[in-house]
Amino acid sequence: CPGVLDSIQATGGGKYTWSTGATTSTITVNPTITTPYTVTVHSYCTGNVQLSVTLHVVPLPAPTISGNSPICPGTPDVLSAGGGIAGTKYSWSTGASTSTITVSPKTQTIYTVTESNGACTASKNDTIFMKPSPNVGISGNGPTCSNEPLTLTATGGTSYIWNTVPQQTGSTITFQPTSSGTIWVVATGPSGCADTTPINITVTKAQLVTACCDTTIALGSSVHIVASGVTSYAWNPQATTGCATCATTLVTPTVTTTYTVTGTDANGCVSTATVVISIECQDFQVPNVFTPNNDKINDLFVIHAEHEPAYTIEIYDRWGVKVFTSNDPTDYWNGKINNTGAEASDGVYYYIIKSSCGSEDYNKHGFVEILRK
Repeated sequence: CPGVLDSIQATGGGKYTWSTGATTSTITVNPTITTPYTVTVHSYCTGNVQLSVTLHVVPLPAPTISGNSPICPGTPDVLSAGGGIAGTKYSWSTGASTSTITVSPKTQTIYTVTESNGACTASKNDTIFMKPSPNVGISGNGPTCSNEPLTLTATGGTSYIWNTVPQQTGSTITFQPTSSGTIWVVATGPSGCADTTPINITVTKAQLVTACCDTTIALGSSVHIVASGVTSYAWNPQATTGCATCATTLVTPTVTTTYTVTGTDANGCVSTATVVISIECQDFQVPNVFTPNNDKINDLFVIHAEHEPAYTIEIYDRWGVKVFTSNDPTDYWNGKINNTGAEASDGVYYYIIKSSCGSEDYNKHGFVEILRK
């Protein structure tokens, strides 16, 4: 092989003269190409004899290595050795003996291949460099309740994929976990390399508050509403609620109202429930005749409107002249014209009653007759 020392020895003479100039019987040579060597052997008996020997130099292999460096840490890379001829044998620093190997280094690594052509060997080194990977982190893993959303934020990359169900993307995600466990995020950085990191989340099973019951009541009435399932309660709105922190409370709404109870369980988990109390407005009960003759019987035009708020009333005669008006539900028409001493004549009169109940407006029309005889 080129550069390998070899010894050549001549015998049978007294003196020796080599083509290299040496005069010893044995010479050491280091040829890089095939080279003939000649020696003249001086003998007293036979005279001078010239001998020659040729050292054939086998060319060294010229190994090469091709790959994809730089790569992302842990990414498979195919290294291929070249420069050999048919029958060349390969030996890698990994222990492989094929011309091609697949490696997945996580840090900068040197790989060596040694090629042999049967007589000579040569080696080649290849360094696989690493692209920069993102240093990903996750925040926001505070304990949460099973009925509450949890927000996690990842940093260190330019794009993110989470292992939530359903799968989410983006640096910040919000989801509602049902149990404790491990959440993973895969972050990709500017170099195209990815890194993954886990975060453990603790989820407390929440006890949910319930509320009962939706119902309809008359204006001015009260009704009990009941919450259960947790350890503490807070009702809203409080203005028409008897006890805002009791499980059972009496409410007296003046309009249809949705009552919301916020419940907290023993673990501090919060939930809400609602009860709708609807207000039923009762119609006016209006007589169609009264007898204002001072006999103490049916002398007043009395309108019955239990649980109704204030209203206004206007009464007109057959010619459209207003004979009575009032906005006091306890002020009844006594048959006098505009509350003067003049009596309205017997006959039919037209009334208009206007009021509001909750969110509803009323405008009731009708006729009433005065009969004195």
